[in-house]
Amino acid sequence: MTKKVRLGMIGCGQMSEALLRGVLSAKLVSPEQVLVSDPADDRRTLFVRSYGVRACADNRQAAERAELLLLAVKPQVAGAVLSELQGAVGAHTLVLSVITGVRLVRIEAELGKGARVVRAVPNTPVLVGAGVTAIAGGVRASPADVRTAADFFGAVGAAIEVQ
Repeated sequence: MTKKVRLGMIGCGQMSEALLRGVLSAKLVSPEQVLVSDPADDRRTLFVRSYGVRACADNRQAAERAELLLLAVKPQVAGAVLSELQGAVGAHTLVLSVITGVRLVRIEAELGKGARVVRAVPNTPVLVGAGVTAIAGGVRASPADVRTAADFFGAVGAAIEVQ
């Protein structure tokens, strides 16, 4: 990532926490540039207290303010979250998805025209900064978008582009 960007994170689970810890440590973003969203008040509070980021319970708010948006929710709520985000994500936002089992083409279709999406499949060693993440750009993701994703996931291990 060549410049620090406003990061939105939807989902405050273990994977999000590991990724946030990594990108903050690598100084890819600073805490004041991060807005996290999660329905669980205790997880939002943990992120605010531990990492100094801002938090909300409104996924659209996190998405609309982001230049880089991480989707890290459980697959069983993915449909509802993606529907909620329709119209909130445009060409100005690069979306990184780590949602298990949700195909890139579905994410692009649900988010609508203009969505630039990179799908990522990290393995569990990212939780300790030693993982490997496979990344693949969607139809509107540029080579620069894929490089940005590689830098982001590179903060917790290696990132490898796959076709």
